[in-house]
Amino acid sequence: MSVNPMGPSGGLDVNLITQKVVDAERIPRQNRIDNDRTDIQTNISAYGRLRESLDSIKSLMNNFRQEKAFALRNAESSNDEVMSATASTEALAGKYSVNVLQLAQAQKLASSAMPEDTKFGPGEMTLHLGDKEFTVNIKSEHATLVDVVKTINSGQPNPGIRASIIKDNAGSRLILGSDRSGVENQIKIDVSAMPGNALHNFGYTSYVDHALGSVDDIAESAYDYMTEEPETKTAEELERERRKDPDDPTSSIPGWSEETSGTLTSALPDESTTADISTAAVDMIPGLIGTVAGISMPAALAVTAAQAGYNKSVGMSELQSATDAKVIVDGIAEISSETNVIYDVIQGVDLTLKSTSKKSDKPLELDIQYDKQSVKASIEQFVESYNQFFQVSKVLGGVDPETGRAGPLSGESVVRSSQSRMKSVLSTEIEAAPESMKSLTELGISTTRQGNLEINYNILDEQLEKNFANLHSFFGGQNGFAKKVEDAIQDFTNVSGPIRTRETSLKDQNYRLNDTQVTLDRRMESLEKRTLAKFSNMQEATGKMKTQLAGMMNALPG
Repeated sequence: MSVNPMGPSGGLDVNLITQKVVDAERIPRQNRIDNDRTDIQTNISAYGRLRESLDSIKSLMNNFRQEKAFALRNAESSNDEVMSATASTEALAGKYSVNVLQLAQAQKLASSAMPEDTKFGPGEMTLHLGDKEFTVNIKSEHATLVDVVKTINSGQPNPGIRASIIKDNAGSRLILGSDRSGVENQIKIDVSAMPGNALHNFGYTSYVDHALGSVDDIAESAYDYMTEEPETKTAEELERERRKDPDDPTSSIPGWSEETSGTLTSALPDESTTADISTAAVDMIPGLIGTVAGISMPAALAVTAAQAGYNKSVGMSELQSATDAKVIVDGIAEISSETNVIYDVIQGVDLTLKSTSKKSDKPLELDIQYDKQSVKASIEQFVESYNQFFQVSKVLGGVDPETGRAGPLSGESVVRSSQSRMKSVLSTEIEAAPESMKSLTELGISTTRQGNLEINYNILDEQLEKNFANLHSFFGGQNGFAKKVEDAIQDFTNVSGPIRTRETSLKDQNYRLNDTQVTLDRRMESLEKRTLAKFSNMQEATGKMKTQLAGMMNALPG
């Protein structure tokens, strides 16, 4: 179908004619540029795929060269619900028994219930967490419990004490908790305020801390008393002592007499007092008071005196005590930690504790072994990466047997060279390796007729089991298999290698095409202007001629 160059009014369609002229000049040249650009981009992409497939092998080989690749350890616990473990390359292979005696936990305190309209302040609270402390100032005398909580949580520098409120049927309670576990991170609260101020409801000192001061005073007084020069006794006093009840528990106290009985017996604990003291606290006190000038104090005396003062000074109660994690390894080594992750409990081994062992259960078994499965997985990944490279090189440099279509790098020598070089390296024997492991074949890795690698798992598993320690001699070092593969790939993919050189050349061609495109666009723009002007002048001239002709026709006599 031909295009009518005449416009609607019968004149020339200048724009259409101009476009036809320009297209006839542009299209062949533009097609050549577009086709060249497509070919260049296809080849750049193809070389990029080839290089990436080689680089993936190179990256794996770089890992194989590292000594740690064959020093990985696997730590297995017989019960992951109680304890899990991780092992570094420094861990010594072996089996250990572990008893988890106690988990680490953070302390939590609660105040007594108070009416919601209770007002606090003014006053100061100094909060201690272990050896760190900070002070909050309650300035208003009408501060609410919410105000106290906000002031504590925003206090600086707060080492990790968090305040909250719990409401129950009895009223509102202040809850204080530590975000750090362990006995070294216990909470202590000193309140400075006028007597009767509700802030005193939040004072707290641990029983052991309070007992230390009281016991020292008691021990010092007792020592003074027991080292006094004894007075000369009358015959009646001596007879009275001889008649003492031998079953009287006070008969064992040095310096006992009727005159001193009121002082000492008033300090002995009764059932109501000792009921308030935890067994753990009682057990701790004798060790805390120690010996004053060689005189050991009776534990019951010290505990009772400390309890009496403690009950008067504490405004909050302990909901949860601060404890350290404790484990026993191999039945002899007891280890403590303020967190439930115990680092380097065994050389290179970290334990994560989740719950305590039951007394009826056997100790947990911790098995530290070479991580053979990770090494096996890495060998499998190497075989997979090589096979990927081989398939990519076949597709890019070969011809599709079904379609007969050639790959973008068909005929390129760099593809054939890379295949040949890699096959040569795979068959190389490693002189530094032991006799039973000189080549890939002796590891169970061989080349198929199609050119891929395949694994004989019977051979590989046997080598991993019997010769695991020798794997680094085959793969690692400067003369091992991994370094030879790396060097071969480096020759192709480094900056001056054939693949990189070809990619650089193709990119330069693409830049030149950009310049060619700019030149063509300028030429076509100039051609369009010239053509449009030419046909516009022609149209104008034709219009004048038509006008003159019409005038002449009108001038002729009818």
